[in-house]
Amino acid sequence: ATKKTSKKAPVKAAEKKTAAAKTETKTTVKRVVAESTAKSKRVELDSKLPNNLINIVIAEVIGTFILTLAALFASDILSSMYVGFALMFIVAIIGNISGAHVNPAVTFGLWTMRKLKTILVPFYWGAQFLGAMAAIVLVGSLTNGGFALSFDQFTAFSWSIFAMELVGTAVFVFGIAA
Repeated sequence: ATKKTSKKAPVKAAEKKTAAAKTETKTTVKRVVAESTAKSKRVELDSKLPNNLINIVIAEVIGTFILTLAALFASDILSSMYVGFALMFIVAIIGNISGAHVNPAVTFGLWTMRKLKTILVPFYWGAQFLGAMAAIVLVGSLTNGGFALSFDQFTAFSWSIFAMELVGTAVFVFGIAA
């Protein structure tokens, strides 16, 4: 009777380990399936467009239009203050609708921080482009052609201006991100 008991004890312990391993495997499989289902739902939600997309696009067009007008009319140091006031006005008015990016660099920065869905980036950029171009066309028509875009120097490149723009944009976007 002693031999049967000693043989059954290791067998029962092995069966318990096997049962525990099976339970652990089932739990792990359920967790992995739940995580992958949640991830696919997140991806599905991220790919859907928001219901207020038209409002976002219109707000960005108007905001970029106003900011571009302010920047085009800013000719001296004091009038650059008006650009800041215009930006404050834009943020107060359309901030709740679209976030008031009104700048492709800001949109790109927010996208890289994953605060903006990838599917929305082209809509923001398109709206910002349309708003800026509308402001340029309006200023051109109001000045009877006195203000026009010229691509004569399109191939010229100034590293100093590029460096200043890069640093200024980086500081601006870092401030927004913070």
